[in-house]
Amino acid sequence: MVAYVHGAVSFEDAERNGPVQIWTLDLETQVRRYLSDGHAVAWAPDGGSLLVIRERAGSFHAWRWGLDSAVREQLTPDSVRVINGSWSPDGSRVAVQVVDRVRTFISVLEVSSGSLSPIALGITPRWSPDGKWIAHGPGARLVSPTDPDSQVVLMDGEGFHPLGWSRDGSALFVAAQDGRVGSCFRVNVRTGEHEVVLAGITDVAWAPGEGEAVFSAVVDRSGELVLLHLDSTGSCRQLTSSADYLTSGTPRSPGVEAE
Repeated sequence: MVAYVHGAVSFEDAERNGPVQIWTLDLETQVRRYLSDGHAVAWAPDGGSLLVIRERAGSFHAWRWGLDSAVREQLTPDSVRVINGSWSPDGSRVAVQVVDRVRTFISVLEVSSGSLSPIALGITPRWSPDGKWIAHGPGARLVSPTDPDSQVVLMDGEGFHPLGWSRDGSALFVAAQDGRVGSCFRVNVRTGEHEVVLAGITDVAWAPGEGEAVFSAVVDRSGELVLLHLDSTGSCRQLTSSADYLTSGTPRSPGVEAE
């Protein structure tokens, strides 16, 4: 299965222009199916549901949205405004970006109990593959989900935020926030060294190959999916054209093997 979004690229676009559409695509039959309106989406580790940020009662909340069942569960309370989220590897917790009147901060949500624990000021949480760290912006910062005093700054910069981790957890992709066109960096988590891998990035997801990643990139003013080989050649292949109207995507759900 694959989920992708039509319309607005960023949360700010969605807030101005209304919710975007989240669809699924059966990779065998190529059948597309509308799933939900929403403003952000992230695969659950089991591959059977999604974390969807949806509007309800004039605010934004995190929902667990089943792909093939009637599961429609609001995870965050009505009193909390959430605009981003990332599952823990075991699926028991979600790191969410909470917004109140004066600040934006990262909280850890226990899915079973619904309890929220703030751990850091920041934006765009991205849970590490081993579950030990939550990356967040601005820039690239790490914090333990259980220790708010464990902050590590890998890269500073108000205009940047994490996109996602490498599969082995050794690197973090960081790019311009809010969908603005800018360079995407690959940051070494151990040393903090970073290098540019691609320009015009708005999103990233790992392809089945260990050395490949699929990026949402701006190509000739249109949002397209680009497959980048993360090796010495750095070669790219454009996967979509403007006729597909794709602006963001995750190439494959967890547990689905490469052909």
